[in-house]
Amino acid sequence: MEIIGYHGTSKDIAECILVDGFRIDRDIRKLPGDLGRGVYTFLDKEINSGEAIRNARNFVKNIRRNILVPEILKVLCSVDENQIMNFNDPDNVKIFQKFRENNQEVLNKELDFLKRNGSFNRGNMDGYVIEMLLNRFNISSLVVIKDTYTWFSTELNRYKKSNFPNGREMCIRDLKVIKDISKVER
Repeated sequence: MEIIGYHGTSKDIAECILVDGFRIDRDIRKLPGDLGRGVYTFLDKEINSGEAIRNARNFVKNIRRNILVPEILKVLCSVDENQIMNFNDPDNVKIFQKFRENNQEVLNKELDFLKRNGSFNRGNMDGYVIEMLLNRFNISSLVVIKDTYTWFSTELNRYKKSNFPNGREMCIRDLKVIKDISKVER
């Protein structure tokens, strides 16, 4: 199955990615992103809706505000459907919730050893739980997909969280699924 994701970054980093490819930070002392360790892209919920490109642009513009020259990369992936962990599937959500509940004590102990970074301060530990879940059951998901809410507002301290998603994200856990990376024309 082919999946196209859009990744927002700076022009300088985009140039490096186009030459050397993406890298995944594997430092186990850092809290991973909300969907685990990997490269994050936005997906269109409806084919060619443009939502994913808009979300990647909003991410760079409003979250990575220090980026002077933004760039959006189109990331083409080829993934076997059996190697996608889709957390929009209600059965997978139930598995996640039950695993989180059953492992809360272990999670709390492990959090004491994590570095305090932006993800840690935000307080969303879902990515860590996903890493624990996939490792515990030796699940070899190459990508994780979930509808999420990303706070794109430039206003500080206003409506930062929501239970209603405004986008779909894909965390690419295995870089071998990436078949092509190209710039999105402005």
